[in-house]
Amino acid sequence: MIKNSLKKFLIKLKQLHNQKTLFYVFLALLMLPNVILAITETFTPLERVCSIVLPLGIYYLIVTLTKRLGWSIFALFPISLLAGLQVVLLYLYGRSVVATDMFLNFVTTDKSETSELLSNILGILLFVVLLYIPPIIYAIIGIYKSNQLTDKFMRNNRLIAIGIAIAGFFLLAFCYVASEGYSIKKDVYPLNACYNMYKAVDRHDKLRNYKVTSKHFKFNSNSTHDSAQREIYVVVLGETSRANNWELYGYNRETNPKLKSIDSLIVFKRVLSEANITHKCVPMLMSSASAKDFDKIYSQKGIITAFKEAGFKTAFYSNQAHTQTLGDLFGEEADECVYLRDNNEIKDPLDGQLVDSLKKEVAKGAKKQLIVLHTYGSHFNYSSRYPAQSAYYKPDKPIAANKKHYEPLINAYDNSIRYTDEVLYEIIKYLDGLNDVSSSMIYVSDHGEALFDHGEDVVFHSSTSPSFYHLHVPMIMWFSKKYTENHSQIITTLKSNTSANVSSCASLFHTVLNISGIETIYREDSYSLASELFIERPYVYLNDQYNGVPILNVDMRKVDYELLDKFINQN
Repeated sequence: MIKNSLKKFLIKLKQLHNQKTLFYVFLALLMLPNVILAITETFTPLERVCSIVLPLGIYYLIVTLTKRLGWSIFALFPISLLAGLQVVLLYLYGRSVVATDMFLNFVTTDKSETSELLSNILGILLFVVLLYIPPIIYAIIGIYKSNQLTDKFMRNNRLIAIGIAIAGFFLLAFCYVASEGYSIKKDVYPLNACYNMYKAVDRHDKLRNYKVTSKHFKFNSNSTHDSAQREIYVVVLGETSRANNWELYGYNRETNPKLKSIDSLIVFKRVLSEANITHKCVPMLMSSASAKDFDKIYSQKGIITAFKEAGFKTAFYSNQAHTQTLGDLFGEEADECVYLRDNNEIKDPLDGQLVDSLKKEVAKGAKKQLIVLHTYGSHFNYSSRYPAQSAYYKPDKPIAANKKHYEPLINAYDNSIRYTDEVLYEIIKYLDGLNDVSSSMIYVSDHGEALFDHGEDVVFHSSTSPSFYHLHVPMIMWFSKKYTENHSQIITTLKSNTSANVSSCASLFHTVLNISGIETIYREDSYSLASELFIERPYVYLNDQYNGVPILNVDMRKVDYELLDKFINQN
């Protein structure tokens, strides 16, 4: 059967030698993303028609400019490449155009993450290659052999193309009149994808210039706590950990067997992230910037510098690759900055090794310490995030971005949450064993993860349209007996806010400074969960254009709107 199917496919490929066949096949391949997007996106009927007719007319005109079809195909190669990428992303996320963040991922994602993802979508990659590469090959052959289409064929098709293009521009004008907020650079593929690429380049340039634009920034911070009291503040940044799979948040599996045994643990139940991708979330968590004022992040420094100015010894240990994101640049501001994956002696380190780093840092004996640990948490490939012997739920392999592998996929993900539970417990146990030290551990995940929830074909994170499961994240805190004795009012205030609507990205910076007794004009206590001045605010999301918008105004699926509405308005 496979042999016969392959034979038929090869026969079809040979038909591409015919220039007329190749002409229409190539047009169809260019239009494939437009057709899919017209179905998947939240367009009006008029916008759907325009999103197909206008690009078709323009593509049609371009390929009728020369009788040598090969040259047209060769000239449109970048668009073909973009179309292939768009099809792959539609397969992964089910909707949305190639986003600004998708392009930024190419320069901020390390090789191991990329290889893990690619190894699980080989099927769609092979399909796209077989779809788009043969016409290009035959086009090159056509150029070499000087193949040409007839004058009559080109003249007739050029007239059709002009007609379609004119109709497309009329439809575009009607869309601008009929739809408020409609924009060709936002709503018509591939112009929207190209615009997003331009925005990605702009963001990358701002990132590259960060050290220049923030060079003279000062927090002018100081510590108000007893200078004789030894203090250790540990901030743990989680990765891709969604609250819905934490037992502490009502999940029906035992994913937090150790943390749930700690009576003094403070669990914030209603926390949402302001983005669904690491290179946005972590910088906001580590700075005073949030979705509503993100751009100030390029002229300010991070929380580590605020502690340094207040006299603290600081350390940043990361189990993620060093990719020069804003989060990495904030980490580099520490007195000690170490990336475990830069150590050639440690292959694929697990988060448990961050506990060893913590112990070594504490052993240095500094009076005042801030230690930030950036975990790899539950990032795909999930089964690589915990020791094999810690696989509690089985089978946990193979896992792939496919519904048919849902059981091992969810088992592996839940195992990664259990391992995070173990790591955090070990941190708390170690800090609790330090005599006469005022210490705390604060954990929050950057964003969550989609796992084919509600039968939807949505998996992973970082899509343009967020899922509820991308946003609902765990946030927990623990304090030593000495800290509780010295700052009982802060503990009381934190506990009073455990059921408040909380934005992790907006609140963490101010909360950590408040807990640590660090004062600066950049600390806003109305965002601090440790302050009686804390104010609940509407949730905001940092969209693909880097604008902070109300969370319920974000383009999401109906089920996600319903879950968010219920989450926000629960008693």
